Amino acid sequence: MHGIAGCSEPGLAVLKNATLEATLIHLRLLIEFVAGRPRKGAQPRGWKKLDIQPDHFVNDWPGLPDGRLDAYLELADQYVAHLSLTRAHTVAILAPPLDVMVDAVLVELEHFAETAERAGSPATTAVRNGLRDAAQLKTRPSEPWPPVDPS
Repeated sequence: MHGIAGCSEPGLAVLKNATLEATLIHLRLLIEFVAGRPRKGAQPRGWKKLDIQPDHFVNDWPGLPDGRLDAYLELADQYVAHLSLTRAHTVAILAPPLDVMVDAVLVELEHFAETAERAGSPATTAVRNGLRDAAQLKTRPSEPWPPVDPS
């Protein structure tokens, strides 16, 4: 990214922040796809009626009833989808690191791809291609996120 012509350091910070937000939005969408949204109270987790859901592609997707990605979903909500104090005060710092969150979601998408493949779903090819692309992108060297002035 440093080689982008005419990209000043403040411009690079804005670009990296936009990339971070886009990644968190995609993580949020993928978590909601494989796991559904947690519900309030005793209601089971699930999907909204108009959401694209795993059962549109496979009949035997067990979902993730244990909520193993809920902490990441909450973090993405705080940083991107809600005007939160977390977002306002710690824009450049994520805990857990973004690559840990991405890896966890990719593992669940791999499970979905295996289920789709066993079911003979036409979604298998698209999911496998997306996982291959993600693996290729992850091989690029990481760069630290610059501090972003929230003002």
